[in-house]
Amino acid sequence: MDGSAPVPMRKKILRHAKKVGFINLMKDGLKGVTVL
Repeated sequence: MDGSAPVPMRKKILRHAKKVGFINLMKDGLKGVTVL
């Protein structure tokens, strides 16, 4: 990724990455709660 991707595409990818990261955070949080 050298930043040559169109801005809308980059925003879409970033939004998707954030969503996936958030879901992973939620899963980790649930795991931590179940372990406790």
